[in-house]
Amino acid sequence: AALLALAIGLLAVRRLTNPVAELTRAAERAGAGDLGVRVVVHGRDEIARLAETFNRMTTTLRDQEEGRQRMVADSAHELRTPVSLIQGTVEAMLDGVYPSDRATLEGLHEETLRLSRLVEDLNELSRLESGTLVLEREDADLGDIARVEAGRFATRAAEKGVGLTVEPAAALPSATVDRRRIGQVMANLLGNALRHTPAGGAIVVRVDAPRPDRLRLAVEDSGPGIPEAERGKVFERYYRVDGARAA
Repeated sequence: AALLALAIGLLAVRRLTNPVAELTRAAERAGAGDLGVRVVVHGRDEIARLAETFNRMTTTLRDQEEGRQRMVADSAHELRTPVSLIQGTVEAMLDGVYPSDRATLEGLHEETLRLSRLVEDLNELSRLESGTLVLEREDADLGDIARVEAGRFATRAAEKGVGLTVEPAAALPSATVDRRRIGQVMANLLGNALRHTPAGGAIVVRVDAPRPDRLRLAVEDSGPGIPEAERGKVFERYYRVDGARAA
């Protein structure tokens, strides 16, 4: 009886320690950078739940790392374009191919502004990652912010043949927001909407209050939209829709 009890005890200990040892080895691999590591889930006890949690964690970390790598690659590509244009234009001016007139200098100025915006976006991301991004909150009218930001895109929309309208609801309460950050969000939404809305389409910016304690700012366009299979991922860190649509 004692031997039988000892054997059963050893078997129980092995069943408990083997999954823990497997989790330990997988955690060491993940800590070394192997985010593709997974553990086999045995049963439905607490150890199994821990294994499932570990697998979800490494999957999330892997997806975020892949998104970070895509973002860095995209940023490098976007930075390369204005740098190449500035370099090529300056070299052409030095060689006498391009005249050093106001029109050429204005083109260079536009590219430097574009480059400056890209660098600032990377700085913003760095501050967000480090937790040092500070919001300067103040009471503001979302309707006014929507009109100002939409006005910045009015010329581009007209050149592309896209209608751009702002429809704020009447008597909206003020919102405590960081005007600059909300403006950046709107600029991103409007830029994407304009990029993917064909000529003859329309973009509508709406501001309303779906509930007494909530304001809503929406940018709607008549473009192709985000594929349904990818809509659940758009708020994941570093996620971007496929490169063809984002180009």
